Amino acid sequence: MFSAVIRLVPQDRRGHESLGIVHTELKLHQHAVNDFAAAIRFASQYPDSYIYRGQSYLRLKQYEHAVEDLDMAVELGSSDAKTWNLRALAQRCLKNYSAAIADLTEAVTKEPDNVDFFFNRSQCYQETGEHELATAGGDICICICMYTHTHMYLCMYVCMFVCM
Repeated sequence: MFSAVIRLVPQDRRGHESLGIVHTELKLHQHAVNDFAAAIRFASQYPDSYIYRGQSYLRLKQYEHAVEDLDMAVELGSSDAKTWNLRALAQRCLKNYSAAIADLTEAVTKEPDNVDFFFNRSQCYQETGEHELATAGGDICICICMYTHTHMYLCMYVCMFVCM
Protein backbone atom coordinates (compact mmCIF):
# COMPACT_ATOMS: atom_id res chain seq x y z
CA MET A 1 0.00 0.00 0.00
CA PHE A 2 2.72 2.51 0.98
CA SER A 3 4.73 1.51 -2.07
CA ALA A 4 1.75 2.48 -4.24
CA VAL A 5 1.51 5.84 -2.46
CA ILE A 6 5.22 6.41 -2.98
CA ARG A 7 4.85 5.64 -6.69
CA LEU A 8 2.02 8.17 -6.92
CA VAL A 9 3.73 10.87 -4.85
CA PRO A 10 7.44 9.94 -4.83
CA GLN A 11 8.57 13.12 -3.06
CA ASP A 12 6.19 12.84 -0.13
CA ARG A 13 8.12 12.43 3.10
CA ARG A 14 5.19 10.83 4.90
CA GLY A 15 4.93 7.90 2.49
CA HIS A 16 8.61 7.04 2.88
CA GLU A 17 8.42 7.49 6.65
CA SER A 18 5.34 5.25 6.88
CA LEU A 19 7.03 2.55 4.83
CA GLY A 20 10.06 2.82 7.11
CA ILE A 21 7.86 2.28 10.15
CA VAL A 22 6.39 -0.83 8.52
CA HIS A 23 9.88 -2.13 7.74
CA THR A 24 10.89 -1.44 11.35
CA GLU A 25 7.94 -3.49 12.61
CA LEU A 26 9.00 -6.29 10.26
CA LYS A 27 12.56 -6.01 11.64
CA LEU A 28 13.86 -5.07 8.19
CA HIS A 29 16.04 -2.35 9.63
CA GLN A 30 18.28 -1.70 6.61
CA HIS A 31 15.18 -1.19 4.47
CA ALA A 32 13.84 1.12 7.17
CA VAL A 33 17.08 3.13 7.15
CA ASN A 34 16.74 3.54 3.38
CA ASP A 35 13.10 4.64 3.71
CA PHE A 36 13.88 7.18 6.42
CA ALA A 37 16.83 8.45 4.35
CA ALA A 38 14.41 9.07 1.48
CA ALA A 39 12.03 10.88 3.83
CA ILE A 40 14.92 13.06 5.04
CA ARG A 41 16.02 13.74 1.46
CA PHE A 42 12.59 15.20 0.67
CA ALA A 43 12.03 17.06 3.96
CA SER A 44 15.06 17.34 6.21
CA GLN A 45 13.50 19.75 8.70
CA TYR A 46 11.44 17.16 10.61
CA PRO A 47 13.07 15.46 13.61
CA ASP A 48 10.86 12.34 13.50
CA SER A 49 12.58 10.86 10.44
CA TYR A 50 15.95 11.27 12.16
CA ILE A 51 14.61 9.65 15.33
CA TYR A 52 13.23 6.69 13.40
CA ARG A 53 16.40 6.26 11.37
CA GLY A 54 18.53 6.60 14.51
CA GLN A 55 16.48 3.85 16.13
CA SER A 56 17.01 1.64 13.08
CA TYR A 57 20.75 2.32 13.15
CA LEU A 58 20.74 1.38 16.82
CA ARG A 59 19.12 -1.95 16.00
CA LEU A 60 21.69 -2.49 13.25
CA LYS A 61 24.43 -1.82 15.83
CA GLN A 62 25.62 1.19 13.84
CA TYR A 63 25.92 3.28 16.96
CA GLU A 64 27.87 6.23 15.54
CA HIS A 65 25.22 6.75 12.85
CA ALA A 66 22.50 6.47 15.49
CA VAL A 67 24.13 9.19 17.59
CA GLU A 68 24.50 11.45 14.52
CA ASP A 69 20.81 11.13 13.64
CA LEU A 70 19.63 11.59 17.19
CA ASP A 71 21.90 14.65 17.54
CA MET A 72 20.19 16.06 14.46
CA ALA A 73 16.75 15.32 15.91
CA VAL A 74 17.67 17.26 19.05
CA GLU A 75 19.11 20.09 16.95
CA LEU A 76 15.83 20.24 15.01
CA GLY A 77 13.91 20.64 18.26
CA SER A 78 12.75 17.19 19.30
CA SER A 79 11.34 17.41 22.79
CA ASP A 80 10.51 13.71 23.04
CA ALA A 81 12.29 12.00 25.94
CA LYS A 82 12.59 8.91 23.74
CA THR A 83 15.14 10.80 21.63
CA TRP A 84 17.46 11.23 24.60
CA ASN A 85 16.92 7.64 25.72
CA LEU A 86 17.76 6.25 22.27
CA ARG A 87 20.85 8.43 22.00
CA ALA A 88 21.91 7.31 25.47
CA LEU A 89 21.54 3.66 24.46
CA ALA A 90 23.81 4.26 21.46
CA GLN A 91 26.30 6.20 23.62
CA ARG A 92 26.32 3.37 26.16
CA CYS A 93 27.11 0.84 23.43
CA LEU A 94 30.01 3.09 22.40
CA LYS A 95 31.06 3.18 26.08
CA ASN A 96 30.54 6.97 26.18
CA TYR A 97 29.04 6.66 29.63
CA SER A 98 29.15 10.33 30.63
CA ALA A 99 27.21 11.28 27.48
CA ALA A 100 24.77 8.42 28.06
CA ILE A 101 24.18 9.44 31.67
CA ALA A 102 23.68 13.08 30.65
CA ASP A 103 21.11 12.05 28.02
CA LEU A 104 19.30 9.76 30.46
CA THR A 105 19.23 12.53 33.05
CA GLU A 106 17.53 14.72 30.44
CA ALA A 107 15.08 11.90 29.60
CA VAL A 108 14.28 11.45 33.32
CA THR A 109 13.70 15.19 33.65
CA LYS A 110 11.23 15.08 30.76
CA GLU A 111 9.45 11.89 31.95
CA PRO A 112 10.09 11.41 35.68
CA ASP A 113 7.78 8.39 35.92
CA ASN A 114 9.49 6.39 33.18
CA VAL A 115 11.13 3.46 34.91
CA ASP A 116 13.03 2.44 31.78
CA PHE A 117 15.01 5.70 31.77
CA PHE A 118 15.99 5.32 35.44
CA PHE A 119 16.93 1.69 34.86
CA ASN A 120 19.05 2.49 31.80
CA ARG A 121 20.86 5.19 33.78
CA SER A 122 21.42 2.78 36.67
CA GLN A 123 23.00 0.32 34.26
CA CYS A 124 25.39 3.03 33.06
CA TYR A 125 26.32 3.85 36.64
CA GLN A 126 26.84 0.15 37.36
CA GLU A 127 29.11 -0.24 34.33
CA THR A 128 31.23 2.75 35.40
CA GLY A 129 31.63 1.41 38.92
CA GLU A 130 29.38 4.01 40.54
CA HIS A 131 27.51 1.38 42.54
CA GLU A 132 25.85 3.77 45.00
CA LEU A 133 24.28 5.78 42.19
CA ALA A 134 23.28 2.56 40.43
CA THR A 135 21.62 1.31 43.60
CA ALA A 136 19.84 4.64 44.17
CA GLY A 137 18.51 4.52 40.61
CA GLY A 138 17.40 0.95 41.15
CA ASP A 139 15.55 1.99 44.28
CA ILE A 140 13.73 4.69 42.29
CA CYS A 141 12.77 2.07 39.70
CA ILE A 142 11.30 -0.13 42.39
CA CYS A 143 9.33 2.78 43.87
CA ILE A 144 7.91 3.71 40.47
CA CYS A 145 6.97 0.08 39.77
CA MET A 146 5.31 -0.35 43.14
CA TYR A 147 3.46 2.97 42.91
CA THR A 148 2.18 2.52 39.36
CA HIS A 149 1.73 -1.27 39.50
CA THR A 150 3.45 -1.49 36.13
CA HIS A 151 6.62 -3.06 34.88
CA MET A 152 6.57 -5.71 37.58
CA TYR A 153 8.90 -7.88 35.49
CA LEU A 154 11.36 -5.00 35.42
CA CYS A 155 10.88 -4.42 39.13
CA MET A 156 11.95 -8.01 39.83
CA TYR A 157 14.93 -7.62 37.51
CA VAL A 158 15.93 -4.37 39.23
CA CYS A 159 15.79 -6.13 42.59
CA MET A 160 18.25 -8.71 41.28
CA PHE A 161 20.37 -5.96 39.68
CA VAL A 162 20.50 -3.84 42.86
CA CYS A 163 21.39 -6.82 45.03
CA MET A 164 24.40 -7.72 42.85
